[in-house]
Amino acid sequence: MICLLINLAVTENHLDMYYGQYGVEPITYLGAFSGILLIILLAWKFDGKVICYLGRNSMIYYAWHQTIVIPLVDEYYRKQGYFQQLKLSTMNFFCKNVISVVIICLVLTVVSILINYTFLRVAVDGPLRINKKDGRHEESKE
Repeated sequence: MICLLINLAVTENHLDMYYGQYGVEPITYLGAFSGILLIILLAWKFDGKVICYLGRNSMIYYAWHQTIVIPLVDEYYRKQGYFQQLKLSTMNFFCKNVISVVIICLVLTVVSILINYTFLRVAVDGPLRINKKDGRHEESKE
């Protein structure tokens, strides 16, 4: 967050990967690696089930977030008239991004559940079988 604020102060532009605005690159890299380190430390501290689930389904999140979900969220904001100022204040920019991340994570979690536990799994990873012992799915060996 500190790197984000430094980038904002120096460039007067918000960091926005969607629009290719990265600010001062060394500061951006420092912020990115700090965020990665924070996630690793949090994963060690808390139960790893959520992190493992996200890791197993990361390609769904990666493939869909920028190409499908972000444009839909931006279109929703446009139709509702939310966050439409030409230059958002720092607080509005922060609120927009937090709300967007929550919406994106919720939508993509539902999508990944639908893909993993329905017939759509065949399109992504082949047939699935349900393990009778613990109810977890596993790939068919056939």
